[in-house]
Amino acid sequence: MATVEEAARGVVAALNGVPFLLATKWVADRYKQVFAKTRARHLRRIEQLYVPARINDGTATFTRDSDVVTGDATARAVWTSNVVGRYVRASVVWYKIDAIVKSGGNDALKIEKKFSEDTQTSVAYNLVQRFTPLPSDARWLGDSVVSMRRRRPLLKLTIEELNIEAPARDRVGSSAEVYCEAQDILDADGKLCRSLEIYPYYEKSEVYAIVVYPMVPTLRPLDQLPPGVDEHVVKEGALVDAYRWKMAVAIEAGQVEQAAVWRNEFRTQETKWQHWMMDAIRADKSVDDLTFILKGPNSSVGIRSDIINARDVVYDRWPR
Repeated sequence: MATVEEAARGVVAALNGVPFLLATKWVADRYKQVFAKTRARHLRRIEQLYVPARINDGTATFTRDSDVVTGDATARAVWTSNVVGRYVRASVVWYKIDAIVKSGGNDALKIEKKFSEDTQTSVAYNLVQRFTPLPSDARWLGDSVVSMRRRRPLLKLTIEELNIEAPARDRVGSSAEVYCEAQDILDADGKLCRSLEIYPYYEKSEVYAIVVYPMVPTLRPLDQLPPGVDEHVVKEGALVDAYRWKMAVAIEAGQVEQAAVWRNEFRTQETKWQHWMMDAIRADKSVDDLTFILKGPNSSVGIRSDIINARDVVYDRWPR
């Protein structure tokens, strides 16, 4: 495979006087420009998403207009720093846990908003991780989230659809059925990342298979161009920057006519580059991806037999 350096040398060879270091940066920038626009197949990776089990050990006391939730000895034993960022509920409303604090000499939960319901003393509670962080470098998410234990995909909803279907999020304990992309949150390392809400909240820990498309990396001079990325494509993109650089040099030197020539070359190359970008994106998509989409999940592969959407109904009625 060609390297960034080799593509940059092609730019330098095409235009005399272009600095080599600038050419390597242009090649790397053009690579990022192309694949920041799409879900790049060559960057795709499969990840496993772990969702911890709900916590409902012991009992807890919720006091109206207080932002501190206290628990008995059994509850306090499982209220560790890991529960910060999760949500707790006594009756109806979910409250985000901000911190573990001391109350009466014992560990207690500090919630983000004051408890707005009637005081409840020594009652059963639920504590769940509503929003699960994705890998911090995840830019795009694939179109499926699959329960590894149940071996079936979850139904994808928007956050608005889930809010309409389950505004109170009152189901806890049954297996998850749907997921949606939620707000950005901080992960365990303090990095801002995207998150998923998987609902209903299951009583036990679960692992889900997801497909992640990470942020496009910044290539260094000795890095190889990824498979499926042609050297001549990024070279053509870098030539846009090279022509613009030549135009700027001519302007600074007072060579107006030469600057006009480079300006015309720059604009022509930029128009060509738009077509090269589309070709690069199309080349990155594989035929097997399209075949998989056309065959669908109810093909002879036998992934699932349940009817869960309109497409499955049509497929089930189609004569075979």
